[in-house]
Amino acid sequence: MKQRPVEAEREHEVAARDHGVRLIKDAPVAALLGDREGRVRRVTWENGETETDCVVLATGIRPRVQLAEQAGIQLGATGAIAVSDRMETSEFAVYAAGDCAEAMHLVSERAVYFPLGTTANKQGRVAGDNAAGGRSRFAGIVGTAAVKVFSLELARTGLSLAQATEAGLRARAATVHAAEHARYLGGKDIIVKVVADQASGRLLGAQMVGAEGVAKRIDVFATALQARMTVEQVGQLDLSYAPPFSTVWDPVLIAAQEMLRELRR
Repeated sequence: MKQRPVEAEREHEVAARDHGVRLIKDAPVAALLGDREGRVRRVTWENGETETDCVVLATGIRPRVQLAEQAGIQLGATGAIAVSDRMETSEFAVYAAGDCAEAMHLVSERAVYFPLGTTANKQGRVAGDNAAGGRSRFAGIVGTAAVKVFSLELARTGLSLAQATEAGLRARAATVHAAEHARYLGGKDIIVKVVADQASGRLLGAQMVGAEGVAKRIDVFATALQARMTVEQVGQLDLSYAPPFSTVWDPVLIAAQEMLRELRR
């Protein structure tokens, strides 16, 4: 195993560059310039410009809550509809679920807006059951997500170090590089960053990036967060081992053990 503190976010830059993608960061767009037919042909920013034939604007997501506002339904601090664990709004027997509603984050213990299909499906089932007279409850989320950039997998769950600090927690982080399966079978490094509470040792979050074996490994951390496990407990998990799939010490275990050492320093 190999361990060294490196910024995981740089890995996606390498993957993008290897596929001919140029990343320009911290450069707000100054203008989109078009031709006589009204088609965008050039993008400019401070000290730079480039030709283009397509522009995609990703400006984030806002919950569509106009109907709720008109009905006098309470919105939460996030701007989404405030709901109970039964998905009931401030109005009796009126339910909301999915991308318009808040969810309780089990780590920060705060209401958050985290629109994902997985959350929407679970919330929708709870809302539907209760609207029909049932007694279902939505347990909450830990904020698990994964994405693939070309051949690179990136995933996260729980809180980042910045989010944990903002939530008032005394958090620390540790980062490791470890082979996702046996190197003699071509195993490549994945980067695992773990965040934990300084006082209790409780796991607070994790982020991972690598070419393979990331998207489902993050679910181990997500399960540990749901169970409120400490990093010491995570480091003792009985995870599967076979050379094509993992090393004897899985990257999840290595990261947890490094985090435990960091907390003991």
